[in-house]
Amino acid sequence: MAPSRSSTPASSLTQAYLFLYNLVSLGLWSTLTFRLLFSLFQTYSDGHGSYNSEGEGVAGLFVYLFPLLRTTQSLAALEIFHSLFGLVRASAMTTTMQVASRLLLVWGVIYNTFFILYPVGISSECFLIYLTVVNASGLLSIFRFAFITILLVYIPGSYILFTHMMAQRRKVMKAEGKKKAN
Repeated sequence: MAPSRSSTPASSLTQAYLFLYNLVSLGLWSTLTFRLLFSLFQTYSDGHGSYNSEGEGVAGLFVYLFPLLRTTQSLAALEIFHSLFGLVRASAMTTTMQVASRLLLVWGVIYNTFFILYPVGISSECFLIYLTVVNASGLLSIFRFAFITILLVYIPGSYILFTHMMAQRRKVMKAEGKKKAN
């Protein structure tokens, strides 16, 4: 049985700290949101997204936003300590799992998830298109022809896309390795 937490009100110092923590968190997430929206607006209004020097357009958003996103999300690790020290009435185990999953996404799987997600996504999309072809037999033959054509283009196209992603990953990982070496 989990230990029960007291229902006594938190001290004013604890309340002030939690208020400040949440205010900082709100400020960081708001800054990220406004930067994202402004960057998207700028990208689509002038056509090239001059807000960063690392990349152009939507592709450059990651380079532009990731440092602040990494810092903002890493501060969420404090939520684990909040629950461990009883500053909040949340379960330490639940909080740890939630924060760990978000940190894993931000820190651990960048440039690596596509190895799993692309084949799963492509396979499921091809299967759904196949089901559509089977179910389109009662429709006009042009629809069935279109679905078959999409499926035939999709298979080699997915190979091209997957190898492109691997090349992009190699390029980024080499650049990261050079940064660490310097």
